[in-house]
Amino acid sequence: RVAIPSYRVRAGDVITIRPQSKGQPLFRELSTTLKKYQPPSWLSLDADSLEGKVLSEPKDFNKDFDVNLVVDYYSKMVK
Repeated sequence: RVAIPSYRVRAGDVITIRPQSKGQPLFRELSTTLKKYQPPSWLSLDADSLEGKVLSEPKDFNKDFDVNLVVDYYSKMVK
């Protein structure tokens, strides 16, 4: 069980929702929503079982971002 949003996953890791949590309102309609979702090439997704697998390191993402915006965002949260 992982409760850390920033937990670093590795290739081969499988991400699932605990069976006792699947009945919670947050997850009830998730399989329907995920059927419409197209995951990136480095992830596989089984919407019926609510299971995802990390196939490899991310390959197809935009690396261009402004670090200063991230620092600014978190500095406002600390106050």
